[in-house]
Amino acid sequence: MPLETEIKAGTICNNNCVFCLNHERDNIKPLAQIKSEIMCAKNAGITTINFTGGEITIREDFFEIIDFANDNRLRTCIQTNGRIFNYEDFCDRILPKNVSLFLVSFHAHNEELNRKMTLVRRGYHQTKKGIVNLLHSKQNVQINVVVTQV
Repeated sequence: MPLETEIKAGTICNNNCVFCLNHERDNIKPLAQIKSEIMCAKNAGITTINFTGGEITIREDFFEIIDFANDNRLRTCIQTNGRIFNYEDFCDRILPKNVSLFLVSFHAHNEELNRKMTLVRRGYHQTKKGIVNLLHSKQNVQINVVVTQV
C-alpha cells in the first residue's frame, strides 16, 4: 500500500477565490524547504507526494520541484485549478514528468458562477480547456467539484 503525504508549496495563486482559506495569497515556500520536505517524506517511507498550493503550477521552479521528486523515485500528484494546462505548450512540458494524478478543482458549472467564485474572467474556460488538454494527453485526471453557496 503506497504511503502518501501532502506538501504545500505556498499560497500564491492565479485565482482569487472568495471561499479560499488562504488569506495571504502571495506566500511562496522556499525551494530548499520543499526539497527538504521531499527528502524527509522519502526517508519516512512515503512513496507519493501530493503537491498543493495555492497554485503550485505557477511557480517559476515548478518543474524543478517535480524533477526533484521524480529523481528521488517518488510518485507525484498535483492539486491544481487547471488553468495553466489551458496552454498546450505547458501540457507538453509536463508529459515526460510522469505525474500520477492531476486533481483539478472545478469551481462552478458555468462561466458566470465561476467568475463570482474565483473573481477571474475566463477562468472557467481555461480550466475546462486545461482538463480537456490533460485528458487528450492521456493523463490521469480527477475533478474536485467545489460545492458552496453564493
